[in-house]
Amino acid sequence: YRGAPLESASLTFFPEKGRPEPTTVSNGEYSAQLMPGEYSAVVLIGVNVPPGYKEGDPIPPPKVVLPEEYTSRTKSTLKATVKAGQKEPIDFDLK
Repeated sequence: YRGAPLESASLTFFPEKGRPEPTTVSNGEYSAQLMPGEYSAVVLIGVNVPPGYKEGDPIPPPKVVLPEEYTSRTKSTLKATVKAGQKEPIDFDLK
């Protein structure tokens, strides 16, 4: 996001038909096995809880807050086309 890799996030691919495919992003890297087709995607930022965190303690806000165009399925501008046998990565440049 803004030129820096996301430390911890979830990335979900939504196909035109079928079930969503979630994956985890760690230090800007992810891996996913997707069927060929068109997808929209959303990114949700993970929250790192401090040492000594106990259930019921307030959850700290995420370090990065992404705009809705990346976090809302209905507003997402993140699109991907997956081709059969594709080996090239699908990178998203979040600005």
